Amino acid sequence: MGILTVPNISDFYPILSKLDLQGLRKKSIKFSVRMRAVMIPIIEERRNFVKANSFRHNDFLDTLLDSDFSDQQIFLLFMELFSAGTDTTKTTIEWTMAELLKNPESMKRVRAEIEAEITQAFPKDFHKMQLPYLQACIKESMRLHPATTLLLPHRSIESCQVMNYTIPKNA
Repeated sequence: MGILTVPNISDFYPILSKLDLQGLRKKSIKFSVRMRAVMIPIIEERRNFVKANSFRHNDFLDTLLDSDFSDQQIFLLFMELFSAGTDTTKTTIEWTMAELLKNPESMKRVRAEIEAEITQAFPKDFHKMQLPYLQACIKESMRLHPATTLLLPHRSIESCQVMNYTIPKNA
């Protein structure tokens, strides 16, 4: 995500695009090659497993393999999904931490809740159900600072009533 979010001089001055002054193209190709080296063997292993066995995982990868997607198409799709999921999660965590740092009382309460509920060195997935205040903080952060646009811009095509409120045309 760091490579994708760096302002690229070539975007402002297209004449410089062939020079790759910041080395962003080189870094992104290097990253893509590394990710490909990890993901393509997994895809090929699953493809061979599906052909050799009648057992199915019945997951998204099996669906793509059944639909005759190429390894390259599957790789690119998963890269899109992973980058989108990673960025929104990172953004939500950053905003939650920023809001907690602005509100020391809430930060104390979250820390107390975590210290009381988690006794292991690393939290596990099941711990999240034992941390209602932290969940509330994350949800509030997502309400205040959505990681993505929640709705496409739209407007009412005619005046209407919704729960005793008049919504004017084009609102």
